[in-house]
Amino acid sequence: MSLQAQLAAARARHYARRANGRPPRPSGKHALIERAAAALFARDFLNDLDALLLKRGATLWVVWKGKRGQVYVQTADGYEVLIESHRTRRTVTPDFSGDIGARIYRLMELHDITLDAAWRNGEFALQAGNTRVSDEYCLTLVRCREDSKAQYCNELEQPND
Repeated sequence: MSLQAQLAAARARHYARRANGRPPRPSGKHALIERAAAALFARDFLNDLDALLLKRGATLWVVWKGKRGQVYVQTADGYEVLIESHRTRRTVTPDFSGDIGARIYRLMELHDITLDAAWRNGEFALQAGNTRVSDEYCLTLVRCREDSKAQYCNELEQPND
């Protein structure tokens, strides 16, 4: 069987799965490569994000209270809400208009990364991804459970002894 015939057969199986309402299932090797590429592509963005947060003396938080989830940046001057989400309405409202939010948005544009907040497996998570690299996988930066909050761990900060 030629390579063209194998590719055509794979495409036919893909479209048949989609027609039945099931999502396509990537092969094991392809899925592994796609996950690794998604994580590596986000690495440069995370390095710049870490440097920005450290320089501004800011921390990035994810909080889930009741039906609402928020992603916000906290500084000595106060805090900026970057993303708000409502669980039952399934709405996500991004707002990168503040000082640090605008800088994070510029980093997102520079690295072609999208930040999004999502409800996954009983947790509220902040995720970063690039659809040009992978439309299946993204990198989870921080997540929390109901009625709690969690801080994004900045890798550039020195641990306190």
